[in-house]
Amino acid sequence: MSKTQLNEKHPCSSPHGSAGLNLQASVVFSAASGIEERVAFSLIRDAWQKISTPVPVSGLAREKPLCFIPPVGPGVVNIAAVNFVDNALGERILSIHEFGGEEFAAVKGTALRVPSRENLIVLVTGSEPVVEIGVPAGLPDRPLQIDIWVKLSRDTDDCHDILRSLSDMANWRSLLLPENAGSAPGKLMKFAKVLENAGCPDCAVTVLERGIESHPEEGGLYEALAELAMKRRDWAEAVKRRQDVAALQGEKASALVYRRLDEAYKKQKYFPKGEPEEEMGVGDLDKYRMLAIIHHDLAPELYLEIGVQLGKSLVLADCEAIGVDPMPQIDLDLFENVRIMDLSSDDFFAGPAAVLLNKKPDMVFIDGMHLFEYALRDFMNVEKFAGAHTLAVIDDIFPAHPAQAERRRKTRAWTGDVWKLYKVLQQYRPDLFFLPINTFPTGLLLIAGLKPGNETLSEKYEEILAGYTSDMQPPEDILQRKGVLPPTHPAIEELLNALKDARERNDKPEGGAS
Repeated sequence: MSKTQLNEKHPCSSPHGSAGLNLQASVVFSAASGIEERVAFSLIRDAWQKISTPVPVSGLAREKPLCFIPPVGPGVVNIAAVNFVDNALGERILSIHEFGGEEFAAVKGTALRVPSRENLIVLVTGSEPVVEIGVPAGLPDRPLQIDIWVKLSRDTDDCHDILRSLSDMANWRSLLLPENAGSAPGKLMKFAKVLENAGCPDCAVTVLERGIESHPEEGGLYEALAELAMKRRDWAEAVKRRQDVAALQGEKASALVYRRLDEAYKKQKYFPKGEPEEEMGVGDLDKYRMLAIIHHDLAPELYLEIGVQLGKSLVLADCEAIGVDPMPQIDLDLFENVRIMDLSSDDFFAGPAAVLLNKKPDMVFIDGMHLFEYALRDFMNVEKFAGAHTLAVIDDIFPAHPAQAERRRKTRAWTGDVWKLYKVLQQYRPDLFFLPINTFPTGLLLIAGLKPGNETLSEKYEEILAGYTSDMQPPEDILQRKGVLPPTHPAIEELLNALKDARERNDKPEGGAS
């Protein structure tokens, strides 16, 4: 006897109850006796169901698939598993969860398989859909039962209308097949929305990712992936997707991008850790202690910080201070001398900086978005407002492990590819003065000799991006911190004294070694 059972021990239970048992599906067996046997079922929408039926007494014909006939389209069918159960023992003896190859599953008739990283997802476009599921060899010669976990999509108006308008199989293939992934981005996003509405977000992700392979500059595809991750409450993935959007939009990234990124970070709280060796830090002195020493010795009168986060470094300033961050998460009590600008650094320099930095900053700490091109723009903008006495301090310049330097975040300890800034400045601005410091966890780089009138980086900006924005690995001299000075090296004190004297003389600093 066949039966349909709702939600039994399946992680994807449905809240919709048992209303609407009016959709007909069937399983067709090719029995060893040569007779074709068909078993019908009534199914509901939007609920995981286990359909169970005995295997024909004569067994299954060799090299013949069993056929699952879903309800007529339009709609989406999701098959999670096919289990063969020993009736006498009540034990599962074989389970098919992987449907990667045609030997396990083939879709025919008015149906099309949708790319998916899990389960077997079938898009039903007409009235003659067939899903052929291969029967593995070696099943025991005794009474068996077959259980199929299946879910039917809800047939929303949007899904219904779009499926009808794209019912031609060639149209579907142009959206799904890798060799035809160059379809218009708008159509891909519309199709992904159909799949999401139909209860197949994994398929929607696959379609959008294929679209990005063909349209890497289409921001809407990245936005759609980011929103999908948010809806699925996959906050770590949402963080990465939002940062993808920020990387693509660059200085044109809107406030909404940062608000949504901030929301994902707050929901995630702590980004997942990588392997233990990927989370390590290296250094002779904690960076906050080093920054405190710089504040004490340099005694800045105006301090600027790009990337405030929790405020741990901003609280070290006992002078007039400006903190710039589009999504500050300050949980410390700051002095009254501190002004927070909740703007992106690009927006800050394009607007309020002209007034707020009329007095040249004595010290600037750059710890903003951990993407090379953002750090480069921050330095370029800082230099425009710098004086001869200005000290720029760059954080996260020496990743302690290659995984920390990935552009797409995969570790809690994350520097991104900010290390490239040091290489670029050495190549394009050898006139600058550099002191790399071995601080924990990811090093600091002190830069002096800034020249507001120098246009080299602006003129070479596109050339620099073309050569450095790819996902290259940090070289050994960066990972091994070659040439890095200990925090107690006398050159640091010499530089700070020279800059302090230059401020007092309103003159260029002298001395120091590069």
